[in-house]
Amino acid sequence: MATATTMSGVAFDQLTYEEGRHLELLQGELIDVPNATLKHQLIVLDLGGSLRQYFWREPCGGVAPDVDFALAEDTRLRPDLAILLGEHWASVDENKTPISLTPDIVVEVVSPSERVADSLRKIRTYLRAGVREVWQVAPGTQQVFIHRAGPSVAVLEIDDILKTPLLPGWEISLREIFRAK
Repeated sequence: MATATTMSGVAFDQLTYEEGRHLELLQGELIDVPNATLKHQLIVLDLGGSLRQYFWREPCGGVAPDVDFALAEDTRLRPDLAILLGEHWASVDENKTPISLTPDIVVEVVSPSERVADSLRKIRTYLRAGVREVWQVAPGTQQVFIHRAGPSVAVLEIDDILKTPLLPGWEISLREIFRAK
């Protein structure tokens, strides 16, 4: 049985950059995040582009791709996309990492090699930290799971539209998110 590498958030923040290696810190446990597939990155690009256009029209926040967030003393997560609204966005220092704020919405695109247990731990961690919605995008099944505080999860299928009351007037079809290259 393998043992987990544990460390503090401060020690994690001081790690040197290693080419080709992506790490997160989840409740003190060092998690090696697999490299993203092209499909994964195209989904992030399309969804992030749509959100960015929304924020150009409605200057009520912003979207941050692939940035570390310090969610607790022992937790540094890097969501595929993080949406910050109002004062959260206005107070972000664009030149500092990790960001010591809690995003309002987090988007995680599920990678084929991602462990279900890690994915669920991250979702629970985001919600406990105060994230209002976690969008778990599943390319394999072409579904989006919307997690909010409480026991229920909304499941969107390929013919559905992704929208949220947190972003009035923004929406995107799942067909657009999962389109082929």
